[in-house]
Amino acid sequence: MPDEAHLWVSGERAEMIDEFKRNGGRVLLLTATPATGSGKPMSRIASHIVHGPKEKDLIAAGRLAQYLPIAPVRPDLTNIPISGAEFNKAAIDALMSGRYVIKEAVRYWKQFADGKRTISFATSRKRGREYAAECNDAGISSVFMDGDTPQDQRMNMIEAFADGHIKN
Repeated sequence: MPDEAHLWVSGERAEMIDEFKRNGGRVLLLTATPATGSGKPMSRIASHIVHGPKEKDLIAAGRLAQYLPIAPVRPDLTNIPISGAEFNKAAIDALMSGRYVIKEAVRYWKQFADGKRTISFATSRKRGREYAAECNDAGISSVFMDGDTPQDQRMNMIEAFADGHIKN
């Protein structure tokens, strides 16, 4: 059951799916991006597409929390190259670098989320670490967590977040 299935339509990943199917396996592919940047159709690996519920319906059913996306900086993306179906990660990260962007994110957090527990996303691990440090410097208890964070530390962070000791 691969996630980000739009990345599995060619190369070794597609070969893995083919081999699995040749051996009688059935494959469930998950993606929020049912289009490929390479132009290769998803039908190369998928026979059907099932559209899930819309966000508004999940919120109305109590399955997804109401959220307010906030972007402190509206960058000009016109010159950012596209890799596959997405903006080039290195170019986006370079665009979002700099103290101004981080300070604006902290200013917006104080304006819109002060006193609330929030989860923030960054363009890279480096930017995430910078953002957490800037938040802490501004008096907002914050931690950086990623897939490499050891499980015991991750659980401690999650518990501290749930208890309200960490705000972001």
